[in-house]
Amino acid sequence: MNNIDQLAHTVAAVLKARGLMLVTAESCTGGGVAEAVTRIAGSSEWFERGFVTYSNTSKREMLGVRPESLKKHGAVSEPIVREMAAGALKHSHAQIAIAVSGIAGPSGGTAQKPVGTVCLCWAVKHGALVSETQHLSGDRQAVRERATVVALRGLLDFLGVKPVTIRTQRDGDNVAAIHRAAFPTEAESRVVDELRAQGKALVSLVAESGPQIVGHVLFSAAEIEGQRKDGAGLAPVAVLPEMQRRGIGSTLVRAGLDACRRAGVGFVVVLGDPGFYERFGFERASGRGLRNEYGAESEFMVIELVPQSIPAKGGLVKYAPEFAKLVFDRG
Repeated sequence: MNNIDQLAHTVAAVLKARGLMLVTAESCTGGGVAEAVTRIAGSSEWFERGFVTYSNTSKREMLGVRPESLKKHGAVSEPIVREMAAGALKHSHAQIAIAVSGIAGPSGGTAQKPVGTVCLCWAVKHGALVSETQHLSGDRQAVRERATVVALRGLLDFLGVKPVTIRTQRDGDNVAAIHRAAFPTEAESRVVDELRAQGKALVSLVAESGPQIVGHVLFSAAEIEGQRKDGAGLAPVAVLPEMQRRGIGSTLVRAGLDACRRAGVGFVVVLGDPGFYERFGFERASGRGLRNEYGAESEFMVIELVPQSIPAKGGLVKYAPEFAKLVFDRG
C-alpha cells in the first residue's frame, strides 16, 4: 500500500466516524484527490462530490470564484483556493472541502510562481478555513502526486488527526502494550511473543503515529493439511482504544496482505467478523471447502493471494500450535 492509499484510508475512517461528507475542488491535480479517496469501496458514505475546475472559466462558473480575484491574484494563489473551497461547500451538501490549484509543469512557471508551486485550502462549512502554499519538486506526475499527498495529509492535520506510518516490527517494540489495551486478557500479547520466538511470524507490522506505536498486526504460518504449506493466519490485530475508528486497523490489514503477497504467501485465513474482513477480499472459507481445527464456520474467512493456492477439494487448515491458545482463551 502506497502513501496516498494509507492517507486516503485514514481520511475515510475519520470522516465516516465523524459523520462528515467531503467535497473536492481541484485544478492541477485533475481530480487526483477525488480519485484517491473514491478508490475505497463504500466511499459514497463520506465523499459527496468532486469539482475539476481546470480553466478560470470553470472556476467562475462552477465554484463562483470572482473574476476580480483571478485578475488580481492569478489562479495559483491562496485567495483563489480559499474561494474554491468556499464555493465547493456552497454548491454541494458536504461539510468539509479540499481545494487545490498549482503549476505541475513542465511549462507555465514564472519567477514568482515557479513550476511546482501548489496552493491548497481546507475548509469546514460555516467554520474554519486554512490555506497554504507548497513548492513541490519533480516532474509533472510527481508534482501532481505530491500535491495529492499534501492535500490528504493537510486534511488530517486540519481535523486534528495525526497520520500513521506502517513498518515492520523491530525488537524492542512494545506491541504487548497495544494488545493489553485493546483486549480483555493477555492472550494476544503472549501468542505474539511465542510466535515470534519460534520464528513462525511471517509478517509482523506496527503502526506509528509520531513516536508512538498505536497498532500491530501479525500473520503467522498456516497450512492446508497434507496439501499446501504456503498459507498464513491473520491474528491478532490491535489498535489502541483511543486511536480506533481512524482506519488504522484497516491500514494494517491491507499493508500486511501486501507484505504477504511479496513474501509469496498463497492464501491467508482469519477467524473474525465477516462484515469487517469482506472489505479486504476475504470470503467464507467454507465456500472453498476449507474447515479449521476449532469448529468455527461463519467467522472463518479466507483470501487467495496466489491463484490456485487453495485446492479445489478444500481441506483442513492448521494454524501454528501457539495460535490455539488464543482461540481457546477467547472461547
